Amino acid sequence: MESPRIGLVLGGGGIVGMAYHGAVLSAVHEATGWDPRDAELVVGTSAGAASGSELRSGLSGSDLAARRSGQPFSAEGEARLRGLGPAPVVEPRRIEQDVERSRAAYRRLVMKATMAPGSVRPGVLISTAMSPGTLSLEWLTELHRWLHGGAHPVDRLWTVAIDLDRGRRVVFGRPGDPAAEVGAAVAASCSIPGVSTPIPVGDQLYIDGGGYSPTNADVLAGRGLDVVLVSSPMSLHPQATGKRPDRMVRQACRRLLMQEVAQLRATGTDVILFEPGARDLRAMGGLIGEAVLDERRTVPVVRTVRASARAHAERERLEERLNGRGRGLRAA
Repeated sequence: MESPRIGLVLGGGGIVGMAYHGAVLSAVHEATGWDPRDAELVVGTSAGAASGSELRSGLSGSDLAARRSGQPFSAEGEARLRGLGPAPVVEPRRIEQDVERSRAAYRRLVMKATMAPGSVRPGVLISTAMSPGTLSLEWLTELHRWLHGGAHPVDRLWTVAIDLDRGRRVVFGRPGDPAAEVGAAVAASCSIPGVSTPIPVGDQLYIDGGGYSPTNADVLAGRGLDVVLVSSPMSLHPQATGKRPDRMVRQACRRLLMQEVAQLRATGTDVILFEPGARDLRAMGGLIGEAVLDERRTVPVVRTVRASARAHAERERLEERLNGRGRGLRAA
């Protein structure tokens, strides 16, 4: 039997989101035997861009989980990192730059949105209005260059950012879109509006792709993939109950995600969703303010999400679906 063509989508969500991705990917591998490193295409947005880059560098899902839970890497992961030599040391710093360019971009987008309602996504307008921040992402750029052994584009990794001047989505790595070396591509996708400085690629500046969509799964529609697995830390499972300060935000993220899922399914692609349930959400905390950057939450997130993701994988018969034997089964 021919192996199915599988795509992987990793959504935004800060450091907590990276812990979520590691837990999901390690659980999927444990439950099904399918290695996420074998995905035909990986689409990453913000935190998902960083996790996707780590995965494409050769680190396994269990290594991504270990990194966020304080556990030892696998022997393979340790050998991989040792072979790269000493990791770069770049001190975080704050810089002021591109303030007027950001303001001018925002004014242009407001005018465009006024003249043609619906032409600019609200999230893009908000992101542009908040940019630029002052935190340099040089450290992140250098880290991902180091992980891949140099400043070059990475095959089969698509990272999503917003062109600050034009307010449009750009998918680095996708044919026809601007090219970017891996460090700049990841940093651009992770440039949080109002926090981080925009990232230059060529003559343009780019910011966090999460302002367009927390997942951007629709970029895989029409790619001929059999299955797309989506890890979405910023939405919530429809059965997750309880009042939460971030519930409306998470529901909005889910509405966008389900629109993207509909596009994928319309082209015959089976979609597998991983979204936080009630127990996962308690471990993860909120989406408001700096909660998504709270490193104290990563250990319980990995532990809790790994267990729930393993149960979800078994309940939804993912082993069959990822091996081409269960097309058409319900996606949760």
